[in-house]
Amino acid sequence: MGVLMDGVLASLSDFGEQIRDGFIAVVAIGFALFAASLAVGLFWFPVALLASYLSQRPTDPEWLWPLYLVIVVPVWLGFIGKLKLRRR
Repeated sequence: MGVLMDGVLASLSDFGEQIRDGFIAVVAIGFALFAASLAVGLFWFPVALLASYLSQRPTDPEWLWPLYLVIVVPVWLGFIGKLKLRRR
């Protein structure tokens, strides 16, 4: 009877490990999809913002400050950071 019980417990343990591994896989896939959608959203947000401003008031100079904040400033900061890393 002990041998039978050991076999049942071993198969339940294997089943539990499979459930745990499946859960980890589902969470990893969900996280990857979330990260991909966030990356796409962060890429297209400045493009959509620029298109919106250009379509509304293309000759008004007041629309330039969000463009600088969203596109120009991060590009310059990245360029300066790259130069500083290159000097080290």
